[in-house]
Formats: sequence, C-alpha cells, structure tokens
Amino acid sequence: MKKIKTPSIIDEQNYLFLCKIWDENDDIWVDSSELTLSDDIIKYANLAFSFPNENFTPVILGEIAEKKQTPMALLKKIILFGDQGAIESVCMRTDLNEDLECTCHSLKLQHENKKV
Repeated sequence: MKKIKTPSIIDEQNYLFLCKIWDENDDIWVDSSELTLSDDIIKYANLAFSFPNENFTPVILGEIAEKKQTPMALLKKIILFGDQGAIESVCMRTDLNEDLECTCHSLKLQHENKKV
C-alpha cells in the first residue's frame, strides 16, 4: 500500500502533485500527521476548495475535518462545500460549537453521532 504524506508546507504545485499521485494509485492512503498547525490546515483547505474537481480534494477535506486544530469556521465551510464523507467527519466530532451541532443535527447523515 502506498502512502501520501502531507507535508506541513504546501503550495498549489505540490497540492496538484499530491492529486496526481492519488489518481495514479488504487491502493493508497493519506498520512496527515504533519498537519498540526491551524495555519497549515487552513492552507490545505484553501487549496482543496480551489480544486473541487480533484479526486484528492474530498479525501484531504475529510482528514482536515478530523483535526482538533481545525477552526470552527473552516469546519462550517467543509459542511457547506465538502462531500458527504467530509461532512460526516465534521459531524462525528464531539467538540463542535453550538452552531455546528445544530447544523449537523439538521442534516440527513448516514452515520449519526451518538453522544453518551
């Protein structure tokens, strides 16, 4: 299995290179462990939103949605513009603000977040 490691520093050219790697491999996964700073996460998200038709975009948005450092405003944008998987990744979080919780509860999701 091949791994795409997302470096913390990214630009448009490198993002498109990651998209190409994703498209050229069937057995591949993303290691986003280096994305730990909010600024880096925002940069990836902005690139992803700039290239909505790339197959890698929903994957990286799903990864971003699970990062605790992702700002709530960015999570809201993922809900508005992300694919179903990324939206579900946001809504499965247990640390959402009240606005995002209400938004998630109003959506029809395949996987419900069952808080105990």
